[in-house]
Amino acid sequence: MICKKCGREYEDDMLKCLWCDAPNDHHVAPEPPSRQDLSEVLDVQARIDSVITRQMERASIETDTSEETEKKIAKHPAGDFMWCAAILGAGGLISAIVGASLIAFFHRKEIRKNLALTKFTSAYISSVTAQFFILNGLAKITMDAISMHLHGEVATTLTKAVTYGQGVIFLFLCGYTGAFIIKKIAPDYNPIEYRKASVCATVSSIPAVILLSILTYYLFYT
Repeated sequence: MICKKCGREYEDDMLKCLWCDAPNDHHVAPEPPSRQDLSEVLDVQARIDSVITRQMERASIETDTSEETEKKIAKHPAGDFMWCAAILGAGGLISAIVGASLIAFFHRKEIRKNLALTKFTSAYISSVTAQFFILNGLAKITMDAISMHLHGEVATTLTKAVTYGQGVIFLFLCGYTGAFIIKKIAPDYNPIEYRKASVCATVSSIPAVILLSILTYYLFYT
């Protein structure tokens, strides 16, 4: 760009002449960045739902989206949380993956009725695995940022908090995932039958998570 005032050359994208500060009449102002709805960015549940839904589609689980079915899902006895899945999630990824078989076993009657035993297992395993690695990646980024900017006891305390927080969040994700998939697969689940199966699964998950945690420790930490 040649300045009309002083005749010297400067870059085309500059607002004014580098030498005499004369305005650049040919400069085009950049377009303002598009505004993004903050609620969409912070809608964590929608993002979790999308991960689970994608894995269900990969498992070829077809769900009815009619208004009647949505009403049944809203009143489903599973609610938004499945305790047996959450407890097994507390034992780590291997425990959570085994949890798919335990959930499928105790709820097999309703799952088989919809011919979705294998599909449920694969959808649950792929969902919790994807969530584990996403959560693990976010935790690693956070801990790297902590170690880069902080030192001493503060850094150590925050790193431990992130580690424990990661475990607790994964626990809740497993519980939510189990309930989400079972509601989609078996929207007509009888509340009484669900409660019986859920209690049995939850009680069985306690010794299961202990044994699997011990096994994981000896396999990977000794």
